[in-house]
Amino acid sequence: MELYIPSLLVLLFAGIVIFYLLPNFSSTFIGIVIIAMLVIVAYEHRYYFKDEYALSTWQESIKAGALPIVGVILTIFILGWMLNFIDSGVRSTTTSGITTRLSAPRTNMNYNTGQVRSLVRNP
Repeated sequence: MELYIPSLLVLLFAGIVIFYLLPNFSSTFIGIVIIAMLVIVAYEHRYYFKDEYALSTWQESIKAGALPIVGVILTIFILGWMLNFIDSGVRSTTTSGITTRLSAPRTNMNYNTGQVRSLVRNP
């Protein structure tokens, strides 16, 4: 019972914040708060786990092969980006970017006002 009530209160508080307070804030303010919280959490994480990062050596063997792999991937992306600027010779079928709307089939629309009123009164 000790763990149930505090977690229920945290859940209730989170619901109040999400459904009542958060919609009233601007997206710019929310973005700034999110970025600030991310920076603070990253700093705290790095501070608390500094020793584990110093003792971790498994990624040292990956560093040697990472540069060629990243270079190949970057070269492929740059070549793909440059190929977008080359004219392929295929022309578009649209006429100078202007599109025409399809019109509905035309029916006989020669009704006078008297005919329309008679149809409304006597279906």
